[in-house]
Amino acid sequence: MIAHTLTLYGPHAHLVATHLVAAQLGHVAHTIAGAKPTPAPPGGVAPSGAPTGLGDALDKIAQIADFISAHFLVIGVSLCTLVFGWGGLLWIVSGSSPQLRRTAISTWWHAAVGLIGVIAATPIVASLRGFFS
Repeated sequence: MIAHTLTLYGPHAHLVATHLVAAQLGHVAHTIAGAKPTPAPPGGVAPSGAPTGLGDALDKIAQIADFISAHFLVIGVSLCTLVFGWGGLLWIVSGSSPQLRRTAISTWWHAAVGLIGVIAATPIVASLRGFFS
């Protein structure tokens, strides 16, 4: 199928197809040979930055929770803006359908309640962040 598709692209398609097959065979041979991943440097961390133990995993989770709590208001307002925009898109595409207009209005109400909830919860999250840090 690859060769048939490549014939549409010119007289050198056979060479391109041969190169693709050779590349695939090279990948298969490399996999069969048991290529090992790059080891971590001595005394260093893994190249991917992935946690290597339970303590590292808990530290990573704590960093993520700290980031979310530090940026709670910005994240919440951004998500509410996206939901408001989605409601606007629903309103635009509703045409004359009353059901779709009700859905758009409902989406706006949900976004407004979510925004009020985010604004009201921001001091609570800041207090909890101060308590745990």
